[in-house]
This record gives sequence, structure tokens and C-alpha cells, in this order.
Amino acid sequence: MKEPTSPTAPLAPFPPQPEEYRSRAPEFYGFVAWSSTYLLFLLFILWSFLPDEWIVWSGVTWYPNRYYSPDSFCPGFI
Repeated sequence: MKEPTSPTAPLAPFPPQPEEYRSRAPEFYGFVAWSSTYLLFLLFILWSFLPDEWIVWSGVTWYPNRYYSPDSFCPGFI
């Protein structure tokens, strides 16, 4: 059972616990989220700008319509 908090027994221990007692799960999940985000963004850009023949040649048989791809908005900015 945990002791109640008071000025003599704070909620967070100080100094922080040594590294071997802390979980490394947040580092792992952060790295997986970061790397998968960049991979999906790269795939989105490739889908957006590559010609249809290249995508079919790579083995993809179905992909979404490119109506909302970034290159469809470029002529509006120029």
C-alpha cells in the first residue's frame, strides 16, 4: 500500500529513479510512430506524383483516385 502524500513523502520521488528501473516502452512506441509516419508520407507523395504505369509496374493493382492529391492543387497556386 502506498503512503499518503505529505510534505515529507512527496508523490514523485526526488532524485528520479535510475535508468534500469524506468520503462523504455515510450521510446519504442515513439520511434515506431515517427518512422511509420514518415514511411506513409513518402508513400503518399510517391502515389501522388508517379505516373500510373510506374505504380502498376511495381505490383499495385488498385489505388485510390488522385482527385485530392497535392499535385491537383498546384495549378491553383501558380
